[in-house]
Amino acid sequence: MKRVCSAAPPPTRPPPFIRPTLARLWILYESKPDRASRNDDVCRYSLHLAPTFAEKTPAELITLDIDRLRVKLSKTHKPQTVKHILALLRRVIRHGVKNGRCPLPDPSRLHFSFPEVSNEKTESFTKA
Repeated sequence: MKRVCSAAPPPTRPPPFIRPTLARLWILYESKPDRASRNDDVCRYSLHLAPTFAEKTPAELITLDIDRLRVKLSKTHKPQTVKHILALLRRVIRHGVKNGRCPLPDPSRLHFSFPEVSNEKTESFTKA
């Protein structure tokens, strides 16, 4: 009887390089447990960040992109809301860096400037 040799298994290749897009970093950040602002963050990401930045990597972002988003949001939202959205973007990127998913963006290329917020309350001490 003849021996039948089976074909050699194909060589295994390392997985292809996965770009650390903001969408992938968001999935990683969203899975972080016990965040009090989770529902708010999901809304902020899906409404404001995903349409513009989902397919970009942190290395592709520049300060001009962040400034454009800030100016665009400032026309329709209050300063504290704009600050929350920009802070979420910064947190997602820093979380990806902390977990080794992407390199830290060069500070000369990516800088976050937040709008000034005036949350002063005026209290009146008159008798009611």
